[in-house]
Amino acid sequence: MKDRKSLIGIALIVFGMFFMLNEINLFHFGWGTLWPLFLLVPGIMFEYAHFVKRANPGVLVPGGILTTYSIIFFINGFLGYHLMEYMWPFFLIGPAFGLFQLYWFGGKEKALFWVSFGLATASILMFMITISATVFKYIVPGIIIFIGVKLLTDAGKPKKRKKNYDDF
Repeated sequence: MKDRKSLIGIALIVFGMFFMLNEINLFHFGWGTLWPLFLLVPGIMFEYAHFVKRANPGVLVPGGILTTYSIIFFINGFLGYHLMEYMWPFFLIGPAFGLFQLYWFGGKEKALFWVSFGLATASILMFMITISATVFKYIVPGIIIFIGVKLLTDAGKPKKRKKNYDDF
């Protein structure tokens, strides 16, 4: 009973903070930013079921996935969904995190570790490719502009004649 009261107390404090921040216009909380709670609450309940109630470690997989996805959607809700252009690779982190939790708190099966490692690595590599494609859009034209400016500035200068030591 004590655990339930403390959990309800924490939830009330968090909701009260949301409403207070909304009232002082520090953040705007509406359904556009708060809907990921529908993913976060079940995700935390799955985590709670294992860590407090000692349920089967298999509940950590959906718990990790839902919690990770809710964090991704919260970030996009607060900062703008235009970031999804760059954050889409992190959707592989959800299953990676859930499977790693199952590995760590379950039977330590190596296959779970390697699958979660592979998903996390693929996610990070795809994120780096996504970011590099964006950076590439700006760096290559910058290099081309630099070369063009260099050619223009060097065009007016007389060429230096190489010294030929065979000439007397």
